[in-house]
Amino acid sequence: MIFRKGTESDLVPWMELVRKVSPGFPGLETEEALAQHQETVLKFIKGGAGICAEDNQKIMGVLLFSKSHQKICFLAVDPAYHRLGVASQLLEMALGELNHREDTTVSTFREEDPKGEAPRTLYAKFGFKPEELTEEFGYPNQVFRLPGETSDQQGKDTFRIRKAMLEDQEDVAKLASRLWPHHTPEELVEEFAGLLENEECAVFLAFQQGVPMGFAQCQLRHDYVEGTDSSPVGYLEGIFVDPSFQRSGVAQALLNACEAWAKEKGCQEFASDCEWGNEDSLAFHLAVGFTEANRIICFTKKLNP
Repeated sequence: MIFRKGTESDLVPWMELVRKVSPGFPGLETEEALAQHQETVLKFIKGGAGICAEDNQKIMGVLLFSKSHQKICFLAVDPAYHRLGVASQLLEMALGELNHREDTTVSTFREEDPKGEAPRTLYAKFGFKPEELTEEFGYPNQVFRLPGETSDQQGKDTFRIRKAMLEDQEDVAKLASRLWPHHTPEELVEEFAGLLENEECAVFLAFQQGVPMGFAQCQLRHDYVEGTDSSPVGYLEGIFVDPSFQRSGVAQALLNACEAWAKEKGCQEFASDCEWGNEDSLAFHLAVGFTEANRIICFTKKLNP
């Protein structure tokens, strides 16, 4: 599948897809509305603000964005291509075209609307947060906002945090292999593929200008966690930031994302650990608000056959 900017020659197949999915989009119910939308699509394409997904010379996904309004204006995928990462790729490409330092908005269905489950989940994974309730074409909607990249006090390092998706498994594995060098990226790809589909696990990525430069992995632990008295407990399994981006707030932002996820899962406590003698990790944990609960020495022994 190819993801690229739309051209004027794409207008007919583009609108064929729009017609196919139009029953799910308020404001596209009539021929007049579709004709007006076609004029809008052509205008966006001419302005370089239309992206499409092409498979076997057919348009299977489309997205319109506005640089002047810093907004995702329209996103649709052929139902036959749902759950294949098409919408994610389109959105990723569009965000790469927009200003990373400014907030990006999109309007989608409200939480109680059955049509809202998939798009709301998609935007949430990219870090969008639900905000004010609105109406478009007389239909109840809600605005989602993606905060602009944060920066350190010198403004030299900007970054964006979002939840990793299945298609991010290779990027996550490459970063994780630097944290756990006794594993190769190839070994970790398979492991993270399972974790990214596990509802009790979450991985967050930090990007600078679209390039991943840090990650954090967290999950729910239902067994006893040292120093806690509730269950489940959110647990930081690993966190890594490229050395060139350390001490710029990236690790703290990744941790914040993990803690927010744990709260959404109903956790009252969040925990972590580090190896004995790892003074850098100990210093980090104390600096970001963890309290040392205990120190233990673990033992193993082999059993005779």
